[in-house]
Amino acid sequence: MPHGIYHRLLPAVALASAAQTTGVANGASVDLGKFGNDFESALFVIQAGTITDGTHVATLQDSPDGTTWTDVDAAHTQGGPVSLGSAQSNTVAALGYLGGGPARYVRLVLTTTGATTGGVIGAVAVMAEGSNDPVHRS
Repeated sequence: MPHGIYHRLLPAVALASAAQTTGVANGASVDLGKFGNDFESALFVIQAGTITDGTHVATLQDSPDGTTWTDVDAAHTQGGPVSLGSAQSNTVAALGYLGGGPARYVRLVLTTTGATTGGVIGAVAVMAEGSNDPVHRS
């Protein structure tokens, strides 16, 4: 059996890095069943570049079908919501998702208020606790 976290985790783009200004940015749909892995949790790693103004709040939504989305309740979220402002420029934050329900898909939602120029923010989802060890990658 292979050792190391590479064989137990699978990354996916959660929010493409971009300048975020006032509004809501729905991240990419992250498929917890990708390649038949049936992951039970995911860690969203949020990377903030330069943030000049505004408040950027990251939360999670999940869905059984990738179409109908609902906010994830506190019992299935770790470390959230994440709030970023200019003081968090060039930092990394994390937001955890604990599955266990019927939801196969999860996404990060970034809500930005009070921004003129905003900030550059992106995120990666790292899926874990899958049914395959090592993780299937195709």
